[in-house]
Amino acid sequence: MGFSGGNDRGKYFANLGYYDEGGLAIRTFYKRYNFAFNGEYNINSWLKSESGMQFARADWRDQSLQNGESNYWGRMLSAPPTMRGYNENGELLLGRDASDGNPIYNIDKYKRKNQTDKFTLNQAFKVNLTKDLFIRVNGILMYDEGISESFNQDFRTGILSLTNPNTGWNRDRSSSSSFDRTTRQTYNAILNYTRSFSQKHNIDAMAGYEYFDAYNEGLAASGRLAPTDDFQDLQLTQNNVDQQTRGTDSYHSRERILSSFGRVNYDYSGKYLASFTVRRDGYSRLLGDNRFGVFPAFSVGWLMHHEDFMKSFNPWLSYLKLRGSWGRNGNVGGIGTYELQGAFGSQTAYAGTIGFLQTGVANPNLKWEKTNTTEVGADIGIFENKLNASIAIYNRITDDKIANVLLPTSSGVSSIRTNNGSMRNRGVELEATYRLVQSKDFNIQLGANASWNKNTILKLPFNGNENNRQGGQQIYDPKTGQLIWVGGFQEGQEWGEIFGFVSEGIIRTAEDLANYNKTDLAAGQVWFNGSAGRRVASPKIIAERKLTLAGGWLSTQLGDMKWKDIDNNDTIDTRDMVSLGRQLPRWTGGFNTSVGYKGLTLLARFDFGLGHIQQDFQQMWALASAQGEFNPTDLVKDTWTPENPSASLPRYVWADQLNTKNFDRPSSMFFVPSDYLAIREVTLSYSLPLSLIKKLKMSALNLSVTGQNLGYITHKMLNLPERTGAQNSAYTIPTQVIFGANVTF
Repeated sequence: MGFSGGNDRGKYFANLGYYDEGGLAIRTFYKRYNFAFNGEYNINSWLKSESGMQFARADWRDQSLQNGESNYWGRMLSAPPTMRGYNENGELLLGRDASDGNPIYNIDKYKRKNQTDKFTLNQAFKVNLTKDLFIRVNGILMYDEGISESFNQDFRTGILSLTNPNTGWNRDRSSSSSFDRTTRQTYNAILNYTRSFSQKHNIDAMAGYEYFDAYNEGLAASGRLAPTDDFQDLQLTQNNVDQQTRGTDSYHSRERILSSFGRVNYDYSGKYLASFTVRRDGYSRLLGDNRFGVFPAFSVGWLMHHEDFMKSFNPWLSYLKLRGSWGRNGNVGGIGTYELQGAFGSQTAYAGTIGFLQTGVANPNLKWEKTNTTEVGADIGIFENKLNASIAIYNRITDDKIANVLLPTSSGVSSIRTNNGSMRNRGVELEATYRLVQSKDFNIQLGANASWNKNTILKLPFNGNENNRQGGQQIYDPKTGQLIWVGGFQEGQEWGEIFGFVSEGIIRTAEDLANYNKTDLAAGQVWFNGSAGRRVASPKIIAERKLTLAGGWLSTQLGDMKWKDIDNNDTIDTRDMVSLGRQLPRWTGGFNTSVGYKGLTLLARFDFGLGHIQQDFQQMWALASAQGEFNPTDLVKDTWTPENPSASLPRYVWADQLNTKNFDRPSSMFFVPSDYLAIREVTLSYSLPLSLIKKLKMSALNLSVTGQNLGYITHKMLNLPERTGAQNSAYTIPTQVIFGANVTF
């Protein structure tokens, strides 16, 4: 609800808001109350005051998980049809256990409270020094604090015992509480000069300075083994000689950013445009001389339709602009406040003495990640801007790219954040809108956009490997007859390729089985489901080499997958893997349309991705029966059986990861094209006639109903195709129906 008003001396705007949403997971919710007030007042002809205040309080409850988000959603989606939530008396049943059973059973045993308060106050003064020159100073104070409490009452974990009352229960009664506060201050000042000369030269120049400070502090405590379920009080947790369950922590951190910046805009006669900007930022998370970075940029534009030689095109050409730009941006995202200084952490006491171990390596040489972007483009409007279109071509090079690099286990530290080379992104962006019909009572408008992108690794730190390769694997190259390194990071190559085995059909008949004489060593490796499985060989090889189950071998059977032997050595191993595709879309974009008739408007919005592949891990996990107590997907009906010999998928067995790994390996069977068309939003709205709403003492009334995330057109094996890579089950993108009313008095 918003309020606004004012006069020639001052203006104000106030807003009250309330938001309440129940989550997809049971007992989860998010509630927010917010208030805002902004006002400006002309103290006199040369001094203006601008003030603002915002406050928001949020309460929420997250998922109470015992085995992670992916398992929570995945186990729920694949719950077996024999799983009962209630017994014949209407009493709740747990099922398998607290992790994979009925989530309703224990939900009231998990007590959770989360609350945040955010308060922002800003004050600015604008001083008009002359008609062309003004200075504006501004200060912003943001106060952000939150409290979280957690308490687990006794909850069921599994099957009960008739002899031990603690079997099947978790009686830890763990409790925790934390408080966090961040105070942020921002102060800036800008000097702005605007002037026109000779009615053709126009200049707009600005110079400024900004100071940012953020101070974070907090404390946390935890404990276990309280004597009762009735009170979630840390004082009741045990902490004596026999049971030391309590833990406490407090923390303080501060970071600062100093920035100076400037901009000059120039245009000549409204036809030739130029702009130059530069800023210098210093960030406290970096160290020494590396703290400061300078980031310039410039752009030029030419409004060709204003030229005299273009007048002959005026009957149909409404607008034509050619443009070009170059700019440098800086990034230090992800670096911890004190990470580059190194760290030592306390270890568990030994013989009463606490030791310290280096847990982070100092890296004072880390520099700003810098991205240089060159772009050229054109914008055009024709037939009185009935059709507008634009094209942009860009080349973006990122130097000193910040990344975590793995270190040898012998170093005692898992990784270090460093400047890890350079990468190029090239692409094209297209956009167009067309007013198909435009009249007083009826209009139709169409819009579309698309972008194409490709990345290439340009340079990596020298490490002695070919192309300074980091990571990767070896596969057989039929063109050269040699093993080559692929994947990982390599100079001159595109990042994001996925490698896997090629499925060549199913062993359907005894003749197929006799002809497929291969040794499958890949089946004996760990892939997705955490088990090495067993090596596999054809019945002929099993007999000839006297291989046995006790020796870790299984025989190929009817219904197994035939894997392509790339190097033709009758052995399936990692050398037979090939590039299956990219995990990043080559093309992304969308299109929209709106149709209006009098006060009625229909809006539809779609988006798409093309040129990438994805594995829906949940499909693979279910068809592999990786945890045999859960239900497969509907595709199990298309797996091979003697009664269904023409099925498209191999045989369905319990725990495929322990057997022939028909499913549990990266392959062309599950890494499928992830091209998709998403029905993102459809809205129907109606603005009531003015003659009617005046009787209701209103200025305007608009009613609407919106459907969001309505579905995909994509491969049958994928549920969320806009994700990339090997995607496990997770919090889904919800389909929503939203009813709205916008009232103006």
